[in-house]
Amino acid sequence: MPSQPSSGSQGPEEFRGYRRALTVAYVTVLALGSALIVVSIVSELFFRRGERHPASPPADPLQCNQDVQGLLEDLGNTAVNLQREAVTGNATDLGGRWEEFAKEWQKRWDLVNTRCQFDELADTGLGPAYDRMASVHRSLPTLKLKYRELMKRFSDEQAAELADMRSALEKSRALLLSRSGMPPGTKP
Repeated sequence: MPSQPSSGSQGPEEFRGYRRALTVAYVTVLALGSALIVVSIVSELFFRRGERHPASPPADPLQCNQDVQGLLEDLGNTAVNLQREAVTGNATDLGGRWEEFAKEWQKRWDLVNTRCQFDELADTGLGPAYDRMASVHRSLPTLKLKYRELMKRFSDEQAAELADMRSALEKSRALLLSRSGMPPGTKP
């Protein structure tokens, strides 16, 4: 005798319509989402808007090149000058002096960026010369941070040692001069 379903349980056939409707709704949402993604990609690839044009023409490219070169050279020259001063005896607050310079330098960097429109015009077809200049300009803040770390290490690790060496040499000189009978302030 075949088993009969109990009166309290319902067969799988009863919910077939709901499952079918839910499956159709799920597949429809997936199809619409996929179609939207495909349309977005195709429109971006084939129907791009025209090139961006700045509101005002950029500054003279040669002047921009000179400004970027000046920013680059100022980073190196300032670091070297601060280190040279430490060697010659003026090693006071190298980190603070670097930070003062860095603040002013950052203002100049921002000004050059605005005037030469590097953010807007880089890689827009003005040519490799402009793109290289914009790339260097974009890299300068990273270089500034590297110099800051170099100055910090120099100040932490070497400035005190240089000051001690200078002091030792001055004491040595004073002793040598006193032995030779020359007054301490004279130069042989």
